[in-house]
Amino acid sequence: MPSPTTSPALPSGTNLSSTCSTLAPGATCTITVTPGNAPSAAQGNTAPVPVTLSVGGSNTNLLTPTVQVLTHGSVYQGGYVFGIDDTTPVTGNVGGKVAALNDAVGLAPGVIWSSNGNSGTTPDVAYNVVPGVDELSTPALGRCNGGTDGACNTNEITTFYTGVNHTYYAAGACRATQSGYSDWYLPAVCELGGQASAGCAPGGASMQANLIDNGAVNVAALPTAVNYWSSTPRNGNPNFDAWVHRFATMGGAVSTGIDKSTTLPVRCVRALTL
Repeated sequence: MPSPTTSPALPSGTNLSSTCSTLAPGATCTITVTPGNAPSAAQGNTAPVPVTLSVGGSNTNLLTPTVQVLTHGSVYQGGYVFGIDDTTPVTGNVGGKVAALNDAVGLAPGVIWSSNGNSGTTPDVAYNVVPGVDELSTPALGRCNGGTDGACNTNEITTFYTGVNHTYYAAGACRATQSGYSDWYLPAVCELGGQASAGCAPGGASMQANLIDNGAVNVAALPTAVNYWSSTPRNGNPNFDAWVHRFATMGGAVSTGIDKSTTLPVRCVRALTL
């Protein structure tokens, strides 16, 4: 029977079960870890220590798989978990989304939303309509669920601005490698904040709801009173405006449209690797 061999122990409520006993040569058995409600490391802990299980027998190699039990605000695969999909197969990892631990571009100097690269020499705002990425677009009507699918939006935006230095504009900034991962994207407005003003449905997975509102992450990790770029242009004026979100506690969060020439910070997002 496997058991944890290193600190920390499995958190309260998480259990092991096994079909392993005496096995014939070449036979297999199954060890199941059923997670409870408590995470294996505190929310916001940027250096979580996984639980190591020791799995072996009298005539087998010793295996040492690791286990992490996650909740909103847990640090995993390079960021703070703000979306959890536990409908994935039990033989794989949990699905979901994480927000990067740090800004890809900080408040100073910030970055504009879109750029034609000024012939490849400097950032220069471009007032274009990028097809199919505004908050009302859907796969049936355009290319992306513009309000909720930042990964799709980012692919469309960076393709539209092919040849422009990625450091010149917000979606491009998320193409940089962070924490060892290179599949980051600029979140859609509903992934940032989920505000009704941006057409976001209540109850969706957002950084505001699952990291700030529930106290999972100290607001110092996601500064308040600061507008962050989303990858969603504002449908009412898609040439000139894109949605931004301002994180805040106590119901003070705001999503609004701002001119694409404004220099603002960027916090990137990625989907968990299964």
